[in-house]
Amino acid sequence: MSRGMACCLTVVLLWGLQPFFMKAALIEFDAYTISWFRLTGACVLLLCMSRARWKEYLYAMKPNLLPLFATGLCLAVNYFTFIKGIDLGGPITAGVTIQVGPVLLALVGVVWFRERLARLQIFGVIVASLGFFLFFKERLGVASITEFQADAVGVVIISAIFWVGYCIGQKMLGSRVGVNIVNLAAYLFSALLLSPFITLPESHQILTASFAAMIYLSISTTVAYWALGEAIRLVPVSIVSLCIVTNPIVTIVVVEILLFFGNIFFEPYPLTGIGYLGTCIALVGVAIAVAKRTPRISRLEIVE
Repeated sequence: MSRGMACCLTVVLLWGLQPFFMKAALIEFDAYTISWFRLTGACVLLLCMSRARWKEYLYAMKPNLLPLFATGLCLAVNYFTFIKGIDLGGPITAGVTIQVGPVLLALVGVVWFRERLARLQIFGVIVASLGFFLFFKERLGVASITEFQADAVGVVIISAIFWVGYCIGQKMLGSRVGVNIVNLAAYLFSALLLSPFITLPESHQILTASFAAMIYLSISTTVAYWALGEAIRLVPVSIVSLCIVTNPIVTIVVVEILLFFGNIFFEPYPLTGIGYLGTCIALVGVAIAVAKRTPRISRLEIVE
C-alpha cells in the first residue's frame, strides 16, 4: 500500500502544477500542438526507458490492439479538452471542474468493478453537488466572464468523462499486459490521432518559455501517468480517486502565491469567498463520495 500511496501523491503534485505549464505553453502554441507534443515526448521517453523490452511489449500489444487504441483515444480527447478548458477558464475553473472525473470513476468502480456504495458515499455526492453549485454560481455570476467560463466548464466535463474512460482501460489492461505497455500504447495512438491537427514549432519558438513548458509537460506526463497506472494497479480505484481529489488544492495555493506577488496572467479572475467555500465543500464531498469504506480509510490515514 505504501508504494501505491506514494504513486498517488506523486500524481497529485504533478497534476496540481501542470495547469500553469499548460497556460504558459498556450502563449505560443495551440491545444492540439501542446497535447501532441506532450504525448509524443512521453512516448519517446518511455520507449527510451524500456528499450530492452521492445519485443516483449510488441508481443503483448498485438492481441490487445483495439482496447489499447480505445484507451489512447480517451487520453487524446482528455488532454486536448482539458487544455482548452484552461485556455477558456483558467487553472482554478479547470482544476475544480475536473473533479467530476473522480466521482464518475468511483461510480464506475461501484457499477463495473463491484465496489460497494455506502450511505456515506451517497451523502458525499450530495455534499459535492452543493459545493459545485456554489462554485459554478460564483464563476458564472460575473456577467463579463460568464460566457467563456460556461464554455470552460462544459469542455472540462467532457475531459473528465474521457479521463474516466482512460482509467477504465488502465484498470482492465494494466494487470493483463502491464502499466508501461498500456501507457506506451495510449501515448502512441493518441499522438497519431492528434498529428493531423498540429502546427510544428518554428525556429524562433524553440527558445521560448512556452517550448520549455511543453518539454516539462512531456516529462511530467510520463511520470504522472506511470504513477497513476501503478496506483490503480496497487490500490482500490476509490482510494486512488480519494487522493486525486486533492490536486486542486495545489493549484489554488500556487494561484494565491502568484496573486500575492502581483502575477495575474495565470488566473485573472481569482475566487471570492463564496467560490472558496464552494470549492472546499465540493472537495470534501468528492472525498467522501469516492471513499470506499471505513477500514480502508483508516489504513490510508496510517500510511500517510
